[in-house]
Amino acid sequence: MSTSASYNVSEVEITGNYKTFTYKGDSGNNLYSDFCSNCGCKLFTRVDLIEGIVYVHLGVFDDHDIFKPKVEIWDEYKCSWIKDDGCIQESFPDNGTLERIQQFLENMDQRE
Repeated sequence: MSTSASYNVSEVEITGNYKTFTYKGDSGNNLYSDFCSNCGCKLFTRVDLIEGIVYVHLGVFDDHDIFKPKVEIWDEYKCSWIKDDGCIQESFPDNGTLERIQQFLENMDQRE
């Protein structure tokens, strides 16, 4: 399970050493999971399918509680004990379609 905030790559400054694990996603495109070289903490994820976007894992933020998720994906695998406090606006059983990805990209500029 993972919770992350999405950014344009130009909005994020990545410093320090990290290691990248590359694997194929369901789309057939590569996904890149990046981990701290020292402790192994998962830092961020990048995907070939949506070039220019980086998913920063909330655990690396000093104040991760300020984020409220609006969309959840792969919810068919969600643990039964995870409850929505009313912030989830959309929920999908899988990663989504290309139309959903387009909607995501269009809404990047509307973030608070």
